[in-house]
Amino acid sequence: MTASKLITCILDKSPASFELVRDLKDTHQITRANVGSARGTGTGAEGGLITMPQENHILQIIVDAGQADEIFEWLYGKVDLDERYGAFMYQEDLTSAGDFTVPDAPEEQD
Repeated sequence: MTASKLITCILDKSPASFELVRDLKDTHQITRANVGSARGTGTGAEGGLITMPQENHILQIIVDAGQADEIFEWLYGKVDLDERYGAFMYQEDLTSAGDFTVPDAPEEQD
């Protein structure tokens, strides 16, 4: 097992989250990614008002530690984080992570 990091992006719910997973595979050959959903509320900046519940996508990507900063910067630019309200991302060390390769499946026949 190699040293790995987990990059987590909290994004608005959009089909673009799944496109990011495809782009990670096509551009960086990263196959350890997942998109999940969560709903929650936060407090407003003024007066502690509670905002309406919002459903978000949680994109989690496991990357080798050596490429984590490069992938983080690529994602930061790709998701246009500065323009998305409530979106944020972070990375953290993982205690351990293993590679999983799906074996080639036989071609489907008509």
